[in-house]
Amino acid sequence: MWAALLAGKSGVERIAGFDASQFACQIAAEVKNFDPLKFVEKKEARKMARFIHLAIAASDEALRMANYKVESEEMAERTG
Repeated sequence: MWAALLAGKSGVERIAGFDASQFACQIAAEVKNFDPLKFVEKKEARKMARFIHLAIAASDEALRMANYKVESEEMAERTG
């Protein structure tokens, strides 16, 4: 993403994730090539909407970038 920004490229284009022909706005910055199975099991992923997959992935990435590790049961209960 950073390289694209520096190059002046935009991630905004015509919506491809669903048929947007009935909507006034037909452009968006969609998340492409996202694999929810990197974050949740296949059986669980089928029960969830895409926005939940994205939220779980963002949470996972935030914890990883913060180098936050849950080291005890008590810590797990207090982590929100």
